[in-house]
Parts: sequence; C-alpha cells; structure tokens
Amino acid sequence: MSNFERLGAELQSITNQIVHARNALGKGEVADLSAFEGRVSRLCDELRQLPAQESKDLKSALLAMIEELNGLEGALKDGLDQVKLQIGEATERQRALQAYGQRKP
Repeated sequence: MSNFERLGAELQSITNQIVHARNALGKGEVADLSAFEGRVSRLCDELRQLPAQESKDLKSALLAMIEELNGLEGALKDGLDQVKLQIGEATERQRALQAYGQRKP
C-alpha cells in the first residue's frame, strides 16, 4: 500500500469515527474521542508531506471529514445545551424544595 493509499484509508477511518461519534451522541450514548486529536494531528502532518497532486487528490475526502467534524461539533453543543438546561431545572426544583421545606405551617 502506498503512502497516498494509507493516508486515504486513515482519512476515511477518521471520518467513520466522527460519524460513529455523532450517531452515538444522537442516541444519548458516550463517544470515546480520546485518541481523536492525535490521529488528526498525525494525519495533517503526513498530508503536508505529500506531493502537491496527491494532496489535491485527497481534498474532497478531507472536506467531507471537515463537514462531518462540523456536524459533530453541533451535536456536542446541542448536548451541552441540554445538560445546562437539565442542571438549571434541577437547581430550580432544589430551590423550591428547600423553600417549601423551610416553611412552618
């Protein structure tokens, strides 16, 4: 397998990981992205070393990965917003319980 083919396969693998993470978040599951940053960093370093034409040949796959990554970012932000809302609601319930619990008949 050539370096170009290997990088193309790695790019597709990372894109698949992003799609899987997005799907997991959509189901309310946890997505493990602990190795993601390192994989993307290595891929970018290696892409910079490719000959110009080979880099251009991977452009559409790279743009697809970026589009999926933007979608993952949106899903993460949506999830964070939901958590903030739930925390706010729980805090309000706790305050109400404390207020009513302190009243004397």
